[in-house]
Amino acid sequence: MAAFPEVLTLEAAAERLLTTVEKLRVEVEAGRLKTFTIDGELRTTDTFLLEFMGVSHSSSISERATEMSIVATAPAQTDPASLLAGKEWSPENPFSYRWPEGPERYEEAYQTRVTVGDRETPILIGFCTRESAGDKDRRRAVVFMGHQPSLNALVEFSGENSDVFPTTGRMASVIKLPSGKHLRPGDPIPPEYANFPLDTYNNIVRGPYAAASMAVVVQKDDFTLMAHHGLLRARDRERAIPRLTVYGEVIKTVGRDIGIRIENEAEARAFWQKHGIETSLDWFGPGAPVFSIGRQRDIASCQLGDRASLTVEIADRPGKRGTKTVAFSVL
Repeated sequence: MAAFPEVLTLEAAAERLLTTVEKLRVEVEAGRLKTFTIDGELRTTDTFLLEFMGVSHSSSISERATEMSIVATAPAQTDPASLLAGKEWSPENPFSYRWPEGPERYEEAYQTRVTVGDRETPILIGFCTRESAGDKDRRRAVVFMGHQPSLNALVEFSGENSDVFPTTGRMASVIKLPSGKHLRPGDPIPPEYANFPLDTYNNIVRGPYAAASMAVVVQKDDFTLMAHHGLLRARDRERAIPRLTVYGEVIKTVGRDIGIRIENEAEARAFWQKHGIETSLDWFGPGAPVFSIGRQRDIASCQLGDRASLTVEIADRPGKRGTKTVAFSVL
């Protein structure tokens, strides 16, 4: 039996596509995005979104690096090398992570912990075998940050072709610039990557549609270098788009909705003022502000009374500057 698709509100679908609800309604009215109605409210599914994007289930599984949800958990000024210095990695139990197109099982995993501010956060690297660039037995590794089950994917590494990987153990991950573009051969190497082992991605990952971009090349057991690359990608994302991470207790808000009664109120108010955000921090009434937990996968991963963190980034919508959720984790 096929897996039941994930049902999404238009707000949740707009977040995934990095657009506004208003623009998404135009696509619905034009018949380009499939929807259905529940009690007069529009809903869509992750499958319909993939169809709208022109992405098949198999292609989105095999080449996910460009679709990766990159979450900046560390502040922009943090040096990844200092976060990882002297850290030891330990084997972890197999786990699953739910991508928009479905869950994926990582049968081999390793973990360490880094301290950001006054919080300790796990970094988890999961390994699996997945078809890519014409090789159905290609080894893959994904660097995650956060607490299970609310993990945030940072970067993905692809193994060298399976006929030689058992001997070479080499894996590669494309370098993306803060603009979102790939670093191309002949481009100046960003200073933070000056001491990394580099090569063109398609020299390691050989096959159809492999990118001719510059990539970090690691051995399959060099977890620290993998994590360093992931933290650099996250830091670039943070620098490009201002973000705020709040944390506190999960509480009931209105009806069946839930939110976080935040503990870092002063930081949130300073962020709101600095960036001219027009949504109200005091919508829930007196006391510390409450940030709504709106994404279904986040709601499903927590319970009332949990301590959790939620990361938002600035989102400019027609006539109003607000925020959107980009990460959630149970602490």
